[in-house]
Amino acid sequence: LKPSAVDDDVEFVQAASALLDKLEKAMGPMKRQNEIFEVERFFGELGEVLTIDLGPKEGKYRVEMSLEDHMFEYTSPISGKILYVLSVHTGEW
Repeated sequence: LKPSAVDDDVEFVQAASALLDKLEKAMGPMKRQNEIFEVERFFGELGEVLTIDLGPKEGKYRVEMSLEDHMFEYTSPISGKILYVLSVHTGEW
């Protein structure tokens, strides 16, 4: 199947919020085990954003949702920028 992105705003926002909830929850145990581990969630210009700052040695990771484009952008100091869409066929990113 050719990847096709979900284009419904409500479906995208629900899936994006669920993903960020899951990521934020998964950070809890790691946050308690690391001296430098800052997690921040906020609304940016395009949608919700989750950042994970591991300090100057490990860097900052960012997941940013774009309501306009119905995609999220994952940025890390290791892999750079990767774009994901929610598949209309599978319901997966």
